[in-house]
Amino acid sequence: MGGNAYGGQTSLSYSASMNSSGVPVLMYHALVDTYEPYMAAVHVETAAFELQMGWLAAHGYRSISPMQLLQALEENQPLPNSVVITFDDGYASLLQKALPILARYGFSATLFLTTESVGWPTYKNLPEFGDSVPLEDRPLTWDEVRVLQAAGWSIEAHSRTHQNHRNLTSAELQQEMGGSKAQIEACLHSAVQFYAFPYGKYTAGSLELLDALNYRAGFSVHPGQANSKDDVRRLPRLEITAQCGLEEFARKVTTGYDSSSEKYRSTVRNILFRSPRLKDFLQKGLGRYSN
Repeated sequence: MGGNAYGGQTSLSYSASMNSSGVPVLMYHALVDTYEPYMAAVHVETAAFELQMGWLAAHGYRSISPMQLLQALEENQPLPNSVVITFDDGYASLLQKALPILARYGFSATLFLTTESVGWPTYKNLPEFGDSVPLEDRPLTWDEVRVLQAAGWSIEAHSRTHQNHRNLTSAELQQEMGGSKAQIEACLHSAVQFYAFPYGKYTAGSLELLDALNYRAGFSVHPGQANSKDDVRRLPRLEITAQCGLEEFARKVTTGYDSSSEKYRSTVRNILFRSPRLKDFLQKGLGRYSN
């Protein structure tokens, strides 16, 4: 079978021109040299990440910020060949590995930062992470976050302690969503306007709190491309995992889904969960719809 310079096969015919219905928002976590079975699936090998960024560059994509995306959605303006590249939590590998790769291709990114772990030597202070974090990695320090900010990255909020927001009280949500925003703004002297829900899980109350805390938009982990019809409080993001090959990556970027069955399930979910309060009610009996 023939290959190409970006690790794909010659049958990999997806192109940026197929991206007509919206903008893909990619979600990454840590980058690792070698993926190990103990790691959460969301941690991607550095070599695979570089192939993916090379594919984007070869197909004419440009990276944009969440603010550029939001402005285009609000004005119903198309953003052809655009992609939002995001990272969650705040791993040191983003500075050590992701930053130079992105710079090589002329891309920038957004970090959704979990603030309570910044400066710690490990993620042991976040018990929900368990032992699934790469042992070779650690949280960024605030000085390292400032390096990413100086390199053009957007630094936005991803809660204080990375808890499932569907399990929190109103007061706890305020601490998680408001506290992380306040801490980033105090340390970086820059407005925080976007929020990514931990695990992509949210409630009607947490969506309402986004408005009360003056966030401009929020991000889930719903599949699909972001478009002007979306509720900007729960915009879709495409989870890129260690098992995501280049052909699946291309399919996700250009269509928003990894398969036709995922698109069907997503369509059903969007209909059922159009109302956030109805979503909260239905999820008591439809646990497999996770967000």
